[in-house]
Amino acid sequence: MRTFVRPMAVFSIVVLCLAGIAAGDDVLHHDLTITVDPGSHRIDVVDLIEPVGRVARDAEGAYRFVLHAGLAPEVVTPQWRLEPVEGEVTADFFGINATTATVEDTVPLEGWRLVPEDGARTPVELSYGGQIDHSLEQQGEEYQRSFSETPGFIGPEGLFLAGTSFWVPTFGDGLMTFDLEVHDLDKGWQVISQGRRTQLGADDKGQHGTRWSFNHPTEEIYLVGGPLEVFEDAQGEVEVFAYLRSPDVALATRYLDATKRYLRLYNSMLPEYPFASFALVENFWETGYGMPGFTLLGPQVIRFPWILTSSYPHELLHNWWGNSAYVDFDRGNWCEGLTAYMADHLLAEQRGEGEIYRRSTLKKFTDLVTAENDFPLVEFHSRNSGPSEAVGYGKSLMLFHMMRHSVGNEKFLEGVTEFYLQERFKRVSFGEIAEAFGAVGAGHWEDFVEAWTTRLGAPKLEIAEIQVTANDDAEHPWLLEMKIDQGVDEGDPFPLALPIAVTLEGREEAIWVETGTCGGDCRVRIPCVSKPIRVDVDPAFDVMRRLDPLEVPPGISTLMGADDVLFVLPSKASADELQAWKDLAAGWAAPAEARLVLDSELEALPESPTWVLGWNNLFAAEVAARLEDQGVTLDSEGLTLPEEMVARTDHSTVLVARGKTDPTTAVGWVGASPVEAIAGLARKLPHYQKYSYLAFKGPEPSNTTKGMWTPVGSPLVRNLSEGPLPELVLPKRVPLADLPPMYEAESFGKTVRFLADPALKGRGLGSDGLAKATDWVEKRFEEIGLSVGENGMRQVWSYRGGEPEREMELTNLVAEIPGTDLTLVNEPVVVLAHLDHLGQGWPDVREGNEGQIHPGADDNASGVAVLLELARALKAEGPRPRSVVFLVTTAEEVGLVGARHWVKSLPEGVKPFAAVNLDTVGRLKEGSLFVLNSDTAREWRFIFMGVGYTTGAPVKIVTEPLDASDQGAFIEAGIPAVQLFTGPTADYHRPTDTIEKLDLEGMATVTEAAKETITYLADRVEPLTVTINAAATAAPAGGHPGGAPAGGQGERRASLGTMPDFGHQGPGVRVQAVTPDSAAAKAGILPGDIVLELDGKPVEGLRSLSGILKARQPGDEVPVKILRGDEEMEMTVVLTAR
Repeated sequence: MRTFVRPMAVFSIVVLCLAGIAAGDDVLHHDLTITVDPGSHRIDVVDLIEPVGRVARDAEGAYRFVLHAGLAPEVVTPQWRLEPVEGEVTADFFGINATTATVEDTVPLEGWRLVPEDGARTPVELSYGGQIDHSLEQQGEEYQRSFSETPGFIGPEGLFLAGTSFWVPTFGDGLMTFDLEVHDLDKGWQVISQGRRTQLGADDKGQHGTRWSFNHPTEEIYLVGGPLEVFEDAQGEVEVFAYLRSPDVALATRYLDATKRYLRLYNSMLPEYPFASFALVENFWETGYGMPGFTLLGPQVIRFPWILTSSYPHELLHNWWGNSAYVDFDRGNWCEGLTAYMADHLLAEQRGEGEIYRRSTLKKFTDLVTAENDFPLVEFHSRNSGPSEAVGYGKSLMLFHMMRHSVGNEKFLEGVTEFYLQERFKRVSFGEIAEAFGAVGAGHWEDFVEAWTTRLGAPKLEIAEIQVTANDDAEHPWLLEMKIDQGVDEGDPFPLALPIAVTLEGREEAIWVETGTCGGDCRVRIPCVSKPIRVDVDPAFDVMRRLDPLEVPPGISTLMGADDVLFVLPSKASADELQAWKDLAAGWAAPAEARLVLDSELEALPESPTWVLGWNNLFAAEVAARLEDQGVTLDSEGLTLPEEMVARTDHSTVLVARGKTDPTTAVGWVGASPVEAIAGLARKLPHYQKYSYLAFKGPEPSNTTKGMWTPVGSPLVRNLSEGPLPELVLPKRVPLADLPPMYEAESFGKTVRFLADPALKGRGLGSDGLAKATDWVEKRFEEIGLSVGENGMRQVWSYRGGEPEREMELTNLVAEIPGTDLTLVNEPVVVLAHLDHLGQGWPDVREGNEGQIHPGADDNASGVAVLLELARALKAEGPRPRSVVFLVTTAEEVGLVGARHWVKSLPEGVKPFAAVNLDTVGRLKEGSLFVLNSDTAREWRFIFMGVGYTTGAPVKIVTEPLDASDQGAFIEAGIPAVQLFTGPTADYHRPTDTIEKLDLEGMATVTEAAKETITYLADRVEPLTVTINAAATAAPAGGHPGGAPAGGQGERRASLGTMPDFGHQGPGVRVQAVTPDSAAAKAGILPGDIVLELDGKPVEGLRSLSGILKARQPGDEVPVKILRGDEEMEMTVVLTAR
């Protein structure tokens, strides 16, 4: 959202004469000299203005302006005089965060006539001053937002002046430019406005000043500030600031880095950023405002972990849409929809969730917008309720998506670029956007845009007729014919192009077919190369429409958008719990009165929107029973959801089920423990509207699980096969733009190039190459400035091994960023990666590779490179509560020797909080970032769910306990630990593991995911819920998941020649790839096959497969059973040497 206030001053005696000139060079310029006295809530201003030729005069030749009452303006320039305007003076506001009612009720205004006399010269100097002190007021926007607002405030806490404050003389609604200087600021105070900042020197009292210059036409002048710490950086020519109310280096660095990243993203899509600077400003109350050149976020908002990947890029993009290409509110606010589309929707696309985002948008419109509260887009001014958001943001967003879907990514960006270049610093609306698309050859959009912006509602689609027949065409022997009806509330059908996905026999992916512009009687003929077995109309939710209830699962929005909801209270609850539920109901029902009833007073749940409240509510079991087909059960222990078991104690949960007879309605159940959690649920659940089920923990409460039920029975899906409904697999789409990596790929390349250089001869144990690699990494640690202990960075000890066996000296490298919380000093977070590799093959050489250099680029120069970048980034951000230890181990390949030595050498009383092992992380490409051993703490799974969401990393949790790398040493000691791993390749432990095969940009994604994980752990004070069992602490042998245990005892020499798919949950092992000339290749095993049995023994997972192979030798002939598709097959393989 953005605070954008367009003042239109209206005098009771003269109206038309106040229209300002709103285009071109004829804009008013203010040159303001300001002092503020926070203690007395006072501002004093000298304003030099030149109204001649820029502001219309009234019938008597005077210039009229409006100003906050009580500022007592005086004209200083000779031959000018001021006269007060008699009668009532009011102001109307069409803005995102200020309402007409708020301003009229709280801002006293005065009108003035600035009269020139004979010989009057310009500029005119006005002097005025007085108090501006409006308290914060809560704005009742149902339960969509809970921010307080003020039209203007000056005080010790801070300063907030905007167009709503009328602190600058306002001559009609024309645009303006300005220079302003604020003098006599106390030490520690900072002020922020639009444009370019110049710091003025301090006087002998320590007071200082700041100048801001803005030479672009703008609609209002902001001045915000307070006691703030300022942090600075730059992205190219753009100055980047973070103003915080505490010296939080880590927070400032995160925002500065994010700002630079999003500027790179939007500069790659649009004309260059229009202003000289961008600043994040921490406000003294909770806000979420976006102004030209800065965003004003509240102290809690700014620290929400998801803000950096949701609201923050949205606010930054407003500097193009809304804050430099302005909104003509008389013709509708277009900027919120376009900003949401190119920010929020784009980030969802980049995570692979564009379809989910659009479905949620359509669902919100369907649930919240009714005939009584609907309005056309040309009447949208600002969001003030759930329905207004569903129209002004959602419907507008979908309009832009339909345009992009029709013209493609390149033409869409050309169209919005043309629109911006032609219309920046002007007031415009939807019509100019349509014209711009036509100007770049993207088609004629005027009629389409007019229809979607001037009409109410949206269509509802249905497959009315469908048939498949043989076609008299050799290339297309099948013909699919359909009739699709478009239902509308009133008027003609909407113009739209319907995307249809057709699944053909013998093909995994569906094909897309576009209907072209379709009316109410839409008939489609689709010639097909093979028999169609399934058809879906708009399965990716590309069309603005009302959803059928059976298309989407019920969610919280189904109930939040309903009228006259019944709240069923638990009769067995304590007085405190009952009152907490009543408070929740009152808040959700506002402004209406909540309709309450005790469960003991009902014989059955009504078939109308209903909330069932309390774990012990008599109807809780009925709600759960309606969801048995989704895997939900409720018993005395708690609730079973698709992802987890939710205990009754210290947990809260939410379920939403359909009505029994009416699928458009829903019943919801909320259980809460402890009672204190109810207030948090009342506040938080409106922000989880799209979800069908949720789980929370603790009194705050903290979300642990969320999801949506699987929808069934859509009227836009037809099964054309003779069996069960075939699976829908849609072709992968390319997002509108890719988010630039936070880290430069070349930084990873530099590290890997050195460590995998053949001159180091594979970094074998005890070799000169490993010694040189250790020296090099040690120097990097020193350059970063990491701290070391009393004994230095090196941990050195003697070891006997190698080939030939001999005494050698082994070295781990240990450094840290000390934490700030002394109570956690003995519980650091450990980030580790092993540096050693196989040298010329030992201890895990494959047959035929003996004596060749094994560079180990992926295994594990990649992990060390990521660790170094993490160390740089975390050091730059400053310390967190927990220390972060960076551990570069040796001798991993011979059985986790280095990691075990470090863990066993820990001083008494020191036990790491958690460990993250980076091993083989260089081959992400189109694959996944696997998380191994997430079963060692209950929270790992939820941490990485959040990491995947916030970073876009393709995170996959591997459920099978595989601890073959250094994390195993920590798990043995009862320390929760995970490994990040980008999957097996045919180059594993081979001379072909070289740098040119690495995905350096993918390593940047891995680093982002790892950093999110580590910063969360380092900030967390509460302990993790350790879930390490006795079996998990059995000593791992070393090596890598699915690979061989290294070093002698129990060593596996026989190989099947398959690489596993770690995303497969079992049973069996799914084959991701087959090594050429291997046993599997010769037997005919293919990628995608699932190995069910080997040598007559069941294969439950990777561990059991490895165990079976251990008992065999190369050359052994053994039977294998596989599953290929739906068919089980048996064959014989001759095992080969590894």
